[in-house]
Amino acid sequence: MNEQKAKKIAKILGGDTYQSGGDMWVVIIKKKKGIAVVTDESVCAYSSEDAFLDGEKPVDSVIWADE
Repeated sequence: MNEQKAKKIAKILGGDTYQSGGDMWVVIIKKKKGIAVVTDESVCAYSSEDAFLDGEKPVDSVIWADE
């Protein structure tokens, strides 16, 4: 998603924006047990922010778009 969309979603959900490369932005929502990462295509749960940044697989996910 673009930066403007990410900032709006972060404001609504109480998260932070993160530029994941190029002009691709995600929203990171910190939870008691890990984080949720929101993209245009999915929401993924990670055990920690480090797990996300290190490229580990999410512990759970929901895909928005039909495959």
